[in-house]
Amino acid sequence: PHFTLRDADEAMEKIRLACLPVHDVLKVEDVAAFFDSDDGALMFFMEPSGATTRSSFMEVLRPHLPELPGVEIRVGSDDEEEKKKTWVRARGREPLVLESLLARTAVELRKEPGVLDVLTSNETSTDEVRVDVQPERAQRFGVAPSSVASLVAWALRGAPLSDFHEESGELPFWIQYEGSDMESLGELYRVPVYSEFGQPTALANLATFGVDKGVPSIKRRRGRVEGQLEIVLANDASPDRLAIRAQQIFQSLEVPEGYELILEGGERGMEEAQRDLAQATLFGGLLILLIMGVLFESFVLPLCVLGSIPFLVVGSYWGMLFFGEAMGEVAYIGFVILLGIVVNNAIVLVDTINRFRERHPTRAAAILEAGAARVRPILMTACTTVVGLAPLVLLPNPGEGIDYRPLAVIVMGGLTASTLFTLLVVPLLYTLLDDARDHVAGVVRRWSQPRA
Repeated sequence: PHFTLRDADEAMEKIRLACLPVHDVLKVEDVAAFFDSDDGALMFFMEPSGATTRSSFMEVLRPHLPELPGVEIRVGSDDEEEKKKTWVRARGREPLVLESLLARTAVELRKEPGVLDVLTSNETSTDEVRVDVQPERAQRFGVAPSSVASLVAWALRGAPLSDFHEESGELPFWIQYEGSDMESLGELYRVPVYSEFGQPTALANLATFGVDKGVPSIKRRRGRVEGQLEIVLANDASPDRLAIRAQQIFQSLEVPEGYELILEGGERGMEEAQRDLAQATLFGGLLILLIMGVLFESFVLPLCVLGSIPFLVVGSYWGMLFFGEAMGEVAYIGFVILLGIVVNNAIVLVDTINRFRERHPTRAAAILEAGAARVRPILMTACTTVVGLAPLVLLPNPGEGIDYRPLAVIVMGGLTASTLFTLLVVPLLYTLLDDARDHVAGVVRRWSQPRA
């Protein structure tokens, strides 16, 4: 429904008066109201000892909120650190039908314990005038519905005329009503519509009018329209449980064929991101082995490079545990970066051993000299990286934007542990794999020799 400023003022006053009994319980210090004809906000300023969490505030306030026709009441907070969210997506054929299903799901989902708010993709839409042509009326007056649609578009937006040509160029011309002629919906009621016989009749005689929320944007994926619900949760609420509950509510509605609700976001989104990063890491590792096999002309020796990977995993884990950080998407990105650094150190060490074997009579001498030659560059790489990332870990987080502390902790912990063990484990694995390769080659040669 369309509200005037007086209607909005009365609604805000009713809400304010309904909340008066809980002011002492919540220790409300002051209340301020801001509103226009479309929406508004009632801001509660709390005493320092008052309720500080949105969930506790909601539990006390919700039973006292009045139910007003055409008014949707939600409770929010400026404390972004409290917000815990999950998302569900829905797909279908028609945007308006999909938005209607999501809106009905949101209404029921807001009643669930642990749900602070539910936002639909329609929240940012603006009011639109809906004109529904009644077929029987149009037929009685001899008017085609398509001509009514063209007339309404012309009345609201105008229509282009032929360009005016002059020496300096072309000037576009439009024909449209003056602004004062279309200031209200009542003016649209009186727009004349002409029948095929030239008889005029008012648009109000052919159609019904309404004001609805329009679709702010239409997203399509694989040929189907897509919408979204954003569920804001209390800290102790389970994102998975409420996402599944949203799916149950959606399915309990009269859902036409071709419409479905898909779970995503929250913990499920994190699991999907982790799977994607794990696949990317595995694919990158296979490419590294393939390239090393081509460059080393062997697919056995590159395997010793993998000996440094377990130590970077252990170092990363203990680093996260020591600094109290949690795994997340940023941390997994740091793990991929760390994998590249550590593997690079191991590759350079193996390549140095291979080059030194050409000028040393024994393998042991080549390994010792290669280790002595590479220990300084490897330690310098590790130290400069750790020192460069230290400010991200030691300085306080400003609280805005992306927190890169998990990335820095992953790289610092994993690089420190792998550097200490790479110089020991990689040469050891090199020796074992080289012996195994020589042994297998000897067995193959003996079996391939012709027997007497």
